[in-house]
Amino acid sequence: MILEILAARAAARLAANPIFVKTGAQRRAIEHIVDDLTLDAAFLEESRAYLLELDRDEEGFGEAQRCRFLIRSFGLGELGETALEFAVARRYLPGIWDVIGHAKEPLTLENIVAWSGIGLSVTDDYDAIEEEAHRLARAVYLAPGAEAHCRRPFEADARLIDYLLLRDELSDGVEKCCRAVSGTDVRAAAQPVHESFARLLAELREKEPRGWVQLSGEDAGEEVDLVEQMCARTQTDLLFIDFGGFCEQPDTDRLVWELRRELLFYHGTGACLHHITRETLEDEALDAAKKLDKLLRAFEPLDVPFVLCTDGEAAVIPHTEHPMRRVELPRYTCADRIALWRWACETERVPDGAVDCLDAGTRFRLTRGETAKAARLIASRGESGSPALARACADVLPPPRQGSIQHVRVSYTLDDLKLPEDQKKRLRSLCAHVRYRHLVYDEWGMDAKYPYGRNVSALLVGPPGTGKTMAVHVLSNMLELPLYQINLSQVVDKYIGETEKRLEEIFRIAEKSNSILFFDEADSIFGKRSEVNDSKDKYANTEVSYILQRIEQFDGIVILATNYKRNIDEAFMRRMRYLIEFQLPGAQLRGQIWRSAFGKNVPMVDIDFDYLARQFDLAGGAIKNIVLNATFLAADEGSPVTMRHILVSLRDDSLKLGKTMLPQDFAEYAHRMQDL
Repeated sequence: MILEILAARAAARLAANPIFVKTGAQRRAIEHIVDDLTLDAAFLEESRAYLLELDRDEEGFGEAQRCRFLIRSFGLGELGETALEFAVARRYLPGIWDVIGHAKEPLTLENIVAWSGIGLSVTDDYDAIEEEAHRLARAVYLAPGAEAHCRRPFEADARLIDYLLLRDELSDGVEKCCRAVSGTDVRAAAQPVHESFARLLAELREKEPRGWVQLSGEDAGEEVDLVEQMCARTQTDLLFIDFGGFCEQPDTDRLVWELRRELLFYHGTGACLHHITRETLEDEALDAAKKLDKLLRAFEPLDVPFVLCTDGEAAVIPHTEHPMRRVELPRYTCADRIALWRWACETERVPDGAVDCLDAGTRFRLTRGETAKAARLIASRGESGSPALARACADVLPPPRQGSIQHVRVSYTLDDLKLPEDQKKRLRSLCAHVRYRHLVYDEWGMDAKYPYGRNVSALLVGPPGTGKTMAVHVLSNMLELPLYQINLSQVVDKYIGETEKRLEEIFRIAEKSNSILFFDEADSIFGKRSEVNDSKDKYANTEVSYILQRIEQFDGIVILATNYKRNIDEAFMRRMRYLIEFQLPGAQLRGQIWRSAFGKNVPMVDIDFDYLARQFDLAGGAIKNIVLNATFLAADEGSPVTMRHILVSLRDDSLKLGKTMLPQDFAEYAHRMQDL
């Protein structure tokens, strides 16, 4: 009904203007278009009374109230109201302009002054008309151009019409980068908020109820979650604007205006601009920095709460004159993650006992959304237990970039690793450190004593083939955490600063994916700092110092392996939580390695394992190579594996190392080597 009234009021103004309506036929034609209403001064007064009256039925009152609210909120005077009426009439009663002969003339405020007959003169009242045009530009989009605002065409767009009809869907253009979040979201209000977040929410509500706040953190998803919780707990409606999506839109000038109008439509509604990163702001192709300036300037005059969610390196304060407070987002503690898992399992209806929430929160550093998604996967798959939990968590995490880091599939267990019991105890201790971090740091209060350097780090040292790499695989299997090995050839760069950049990316990926970082041949990058004799030494030392600092800040699991302990910088040794030394195995362990190296289905005849273990001082890696080559020799002959195959393979393996074995080196089996 509101649209009909507004259009009819515009028609009444036209019909009362003798400049256009000079005959009764013209007047009757206009009245016919608006359903035979009597368009006179009495109608104008009566319709205005309707718009202002508060005791109408609910439907009519709602539309009328919204119309009056729009006029007041946008600061429109009589001319602005009339322009709104003409815009609606141009959209719904286009035939009127045919009657008066102005169908092709644009709808501008200057033309409306002439058509409406409200007693203004474009010449004498130009400043007042131009000022009203600036106010009108908040409600309707004036075509861009160099001419004065009162001469720019406008129209009543679909979103304005929907607003008057109490429809609150966002326009198609706005929806591409924006969503509305209601402060009455029961689900968001029911979500657990950890202690640090709760304090932050209370502080923001008290000190910045309608101010501007930059929430800075490592994970944009967590920041957005926090703002949604703030909406639910403060009963605040917010428009969530994806900055990346905003920058990709073709006409950001029109989009900025539409977003600003949305905030004016709902006085008090704030905005959350999220996914602002340093990388995005520095993207010259997107021209993101200028677009951020444009958006912030448009929002500055509005008295609404405004939250910007950024990464830790994005600088937004230099882009605005508006006072802004920067708040560093606290990290989830282990206790918080456990609470999240309990909430997610209850919300997603995971069967009781299917997930050990204490174990899940301790081992996996998932965001709120990722935790809920993992719980949903477990529930839908009908699985339970630690392996199902590990699979679900791995599935919801984004895969790391290829090249400098690669995922390693593992299958070895602690039983496969033939080591002295002392080394195995150290590996179990390392696993216990991972599993019981929550108990020690959170429940026993050790986090206050160790605010940094809480990572789990280990240095594995020993000769080649003694089981260092295999031990890392075993740890990954025991902890059920993904293992990523660093490709040092893709990390180390001759250009200054590039190695540090690549390492920083690797550490961030590892923290996000809750994985074990494995640096093999670590002495090539964690080597000792040297005396500075030239610029190369200076930058090499800077690189090592950066890695030292980054490992101490790393909140995860990092394992280094090297054949040469003496080449590792002493500062790294101090920062390693565990040092596990691997020695060449003794005869007893060598016997176990020889026996375990064969698959269960390999045919064998008369293998003297005791002789092999006693006679040859070999590392486990060498034994495995010899066994594998021997099985291929036997397969080629179509026979079971015999001592002859093993001895030939052993002799050939020695040749690789430049050592020629003579028959007497084989002791009691020397006679078998005479003819080989």
